Amino acid sequence: MKTRMTLTTLVALAVALPVSRVENLIGPDVIVLSGYGLAERESWRERIVQKARPLTLGAETEPIRLEFPRLKREDYLRELARTTETFAVKDRASPTT
Repeated sequence: MKTRMTLTTLVALAVALPVSRVENLIGPDVIVLSGYGLAERESWRERIVQKARPLTLGAETEPIRLEFPRLKREDYLRELARTTETFAVKDRASPTT
């Protein structure tokens, strides 16, 4: 019997493994997950925690606290456009050989 996984489940598993490793190695009070793919996806937080809990030592006694940054997708895209524009200007200004 084949098991069918949704994209959300696959992403949750892919994020849960590094989250559990960070929890096991460092034991931080909070982990901030950022990036374009996770921006504005608050509903994924609990799913990631559910997947990370069995992989984390002491997760029964210590909660795994995940936070998402307060930036929105537009902020990431604006920063990407700004840095890309900066590189393009530098490339045009450099002498060609």
